[in-house]
Amino acid sequence: MKRLIEGIAVAVVVALCASTGAAQTPSGDCASTYYRSKSEACLGETLASLRDATSIKPEVNPAMVGFLAGVITSAPAMESKILAAVGPPAMKTTILMALDRAGRDETARSFAATESLQEALAGLESERPPRLNEVKPRSAVADNDLLIGAFMATGDPAYIKAILGNFSAAQDDLIRDAVRVALMQAKFGETDHRGGYSRLARVVCGKYECRRDRSAFSRVMTLSAAYWALGSLAAKDETIRKANQAFLDADPRIKAIERDEEAAFAAYVERLAAWTVAKNDPESLDQAKSDDALLSGYENLGPTWELLHPLVGDK
Repeated sequence: MKRLIEGIAVAVVVALCASTGAAQTPSGDCASTYYRSKSEACLGETLASLRDATSIKPEVNPAMVGFLAGVITSAPAMESKILAAVGPPAMKTTILMALDRAGRDETARSFAATESLQEALAGLESERPPRLNEVKPRSAVADNDLLIGAFMATGDPAYIKAILGNFSAAQDDLIRDAVRVALMQAKFGETDHRGGYSRLARVVCGKYECRRDRSAFSRVMTLSAAYWALGSLAAKDETIRKANQAFLDADPRIKAIERDEEAAFAAYVERLAAWTVAKNDPESLDQAKSDDALLSGYENLGPTWELLHPLVGDK
């Protein structure tokens, strides 16, 4: 986590920041550091960004639900400002869900009646999602987003620890694959070419037979999203960096997995560069073919130790 590239853009931050382009402005970015100042002006800017975003794309973002729920639970005086916000139905539903996660049941019922959200409220009461401080991510990426949003509102490392707890409860193979996917995503982005995230997602689906049972696939992708997001956020947030480091220091099993996967990834990147040159050189085609087999084994989530030795060689 600690070594992921500092400049990676995190989808959670963008989602909290607003409509198109707002993440690039100082006002739009204040949500990611709201907990440091608890500024009413920042909350107002964030609500305005939410209004713009839900006007363009009418859907509920779990990071914003977590953020608003975090504000409500940690700064009750700000609740009235949130309730008074004017916006489209998706924004109002986001606020309702935040009230529910924050445990403000009576306020949620009153808000639902005022805003004609009785159907949405009935769905929440039927589903009964866990309160903000009870969320334990396992196989839903949205739970990561929810807790990161809550952390940005409160600065409480307990939300980060809850995300990290998913690694403690996961099997080694799931963690290894999750870390590999995250490292590849950090390097190659969302592309579908060799090493790209879209291709890797299909590999994970195939390995864990997601068409038959999505549980293991969803667990790997949730862990991967957490590793990627927390690693990137830690580059700019000392509280998250310390929480990540303390977690790794306390769990030698996961620390060893990360060490092995980072070593294999570094070797993969080096071998990939060599293969890119060799495959176009008529005198190096045999080497290129050998390299291609090793690279494909890594890309298809082969066992780390089987790949690490031939990739690293005698270094």
